[in-house]
Amino acid sequence: MQIELSDNYKWKCLVAMPSMQDQVFGGSVIYITEHSNISGAVGVIINRNIPDSKHLDEFGFTKFKNQWGHIPLHFGGPVEHNTGFVLHQTSDLRGLTLTGSRQKIEELAQEDKIQPYMLAAGYCSWGSFQLEREVRANSWLVLDGIAEHLLADIEPQARYQEALRLSGISNLAFFDFNGSGNA
Repeated sequence: MQIELSDNYKWKCLVAMPSMQDQVFGGSVIYITEHSNISGAVGVIINRNIPDSKHLDEFGFTKFKNQWGHIPLHFGGPVEHNTGFVLHQTSDLRGLTLTGSRQKIEELAQEDKIQPYMLAAGYCSWGSFQLEREVRANSWLVLDGIAEHLLADIEPQARYQEALRLSGISNLAFFDFNGSGNA
């Protein structure tokens, strides 16, 4: 069976189906920053903050201007989880992008031209067509246009429930995740 790239998930949020039991991805909301049928997809989990601020020092974020030192650090994903990344607005203002190069992060912080939405330890990655297969297998809900609302207005621990609500799932007790009809 050949899988075609029927949708591009760049700048959209993936919301883990409540039935997902994976320790890393279950209950996650992931913002997709890159997606192509050649290289796969890259994203960052936006609803898991890391309460211990000592990690900000480890990644060098506290040496930047005051605004950067007060942005909460999140667990962005299992890939390169010992490396710091910044989720910020793209230069053309069309979406958010993830920057991980230490040199580029230092440039952005010194220029003070961007407002970082989130600092992250690690990121998520999918191989070519892997994400498409997971969406077709009903592992993820795909939502467009909610990332900035979630990041600006909703506390990290409440983002998953808000994303479910925005997708039309307001009461999990009445929702059938097996596809055999609602209870």
